[in-house]
Amino acid sequence: MFLNIEQLSFSYGEHKVINNLSLSLKKGEILAIQGPSGSGKTTLFKIIAGLETPQEGEIHIDSNCMVSIDGKCLVPEKRHVGLIFQDYALFPHMTVYQNIVFGCYHMPKPLQKPYVLSLLKDIELEDYKDRYPHTLSGGQMQRVAIARALASRPKILLMDEPFSNLDEDLKDVFIPNLKALFERHQLTVIIATHHQRDIDLLAPKVLYLENGSLVDKKG
Repeated sequence: MFLNIEQLSFSYGEHKVINNLSLSLKKGEILAIQGPSGSGKTTLFKIIAGLETPQEGEIHIDSNCMVSIDGKCLVPEKRHVGLIFQDYALFPHMTVYQNIVFGCYHMPKPLQKPYVLSLLKDIELEDYKDRYPHTLSGGQMQRVAIARALASRPKILLMDEPFSNLDEDLKDVFIPNLKALFERHQLTVIIATHHQRDIDLLAPKVLYLENGSLVDKKG
């Protein structure tokens, strides 16, 4: 398996958020995770990305150990995990192009510009490359945030309510195009969302986070 999580547990003080959670995904799979607010979806993403350290469990990505049973953790910048939250987190003083090229730190400079321009075409914002975030709509800013995450060529992309600021008509066009982009790059994606429409358009596989563990209600 490309992503393998085994018996992961995490607590905030006395409150156990993740409880003996296990998950396996193949390369290129797209998974949706549903669950009520406070169920631990964001915490799970932070653990996979290396922003939180679990008390128990193991995580392997592409056969490389991110978190070991003896508590050793690989630093976030070496995990090749892209993380997108609902609040965009764009740099306000940078243009759209500059925001996206920021994610290309691993790439030789001559290759950065054509790659960023190809991503701008993928997100249909080629004519906005010199604009600043404050001049964009919420949906446009979210598309820039997605492109910036893709610019680092992550092995796994984690998306926390990524389409909340897109109107339904735009979702019907943008999400299928995004799914095709993920499939073209064989990118492994996990999306956390409350919106069934987002799941229908993007994710063929759905799990539910209940009491800190993932369950398949259809199984």
